[in-house]
Amino acid sequence: MINEQFLVNSAKAFNGESYSVPSYFLVSTSTASVSAASTSISEEIGSREALTSSRVTNVVTYNNIRAGASVIASTGNDIRTIALMTASTNGSVMTSLNVGGIVQTTAFDIDFDWSIRYKR
Repeated sequence: MINEQFLVNSAKAFNGESYSVPSYFLVSTSTASVSAASTSISEEIGSREALTSSRVTNVVTYNNIRAGASVIASTGNDIRTIALMTASTNGSVMTSLNVGGIVQTTAFDIDFDWSIRYKR
């Protein structure tokens, strides 16, 4: 799911204009059905974590390293949804993606990179 706000701000980034970015990243153990009006995703693991963002010519990238140490529940949480949010609590989902299952443990970190590319 990608909402209109995310697309508009990505276009502004590509054009070198001032743009708003999603500020937080979350992971969830549910295979969530998310809409642009959603302010949370069920079964989030731990706290939302701050994103970094960058733009290089025709690529906008959002990055977060999910530290293994941030796992709150027992080890072996199976991540099924990842999302970019506008706030650390509530806010709105700018984009989300269901994944096949990534095992999050305290033994290692996971580096998430969300890149958008365009061609003209």
